Amino acid sequence: MSVFGELVELYTQAAVLQLQRVPVTKGEVTVHNLQVTIAPLIAFNNQGSRKADFEQKVVMQLTESGIANLAIGLLGFKNAIAIEGSRHGENAKVLYLNVNENGTTNINISCSLKGQGASTNSRKTQSITFKNAERYPLVRIAVSQLAKNNTDHEQSYADTLNLLKACIMRP
Repeated sequence: MSVFGELVELYTQAAVLQLQRVPVTKGEVTVHNLQVTIAPLIAFNNQGSRKADFEQKVVMQLTESGIANLAIGLLGFKNAIAIEGSRHGENAKVLYLNVNENGTTNINISCSLKGQGASTNSRKTQSITFKNAERYPLVRIAVSQLAKNNTDHEQSYADTLNLLKACIMRP
């Protein structure tokens, strides 16, 4: 049995996007983060079949605030979102989500890898573009994760959506 939870995948002609629940224990409480993975698709036979190249993947784990911002972007409440990841050692990650006017959404994860000295710095980036209608399974896992992590009281998905909407409204 895997320690990882539910997985939602979205395939396009060029890449695969995965959102997966990842359990994290804080003290005696277990909450779930959302792991976002983007990997390019490569041809593996002469019939045009393609498979994910996970050796070139970029992965980022989103905590509560990152999951909320991802949901806000996927719902279209904001057209451009940048989510900064935690810095582990010399690595820095950022996820960009853009809802475009042409009916598509794109997600880009960029990872800066700093080495010894200025000449060894590098950046690894993967992106995926998909139709806006394909956002909703991704919204479902993000919103359900936010509701599930609320351990103080029972919170419905509708309550979670209302809270997300309230977060972006200005008086």
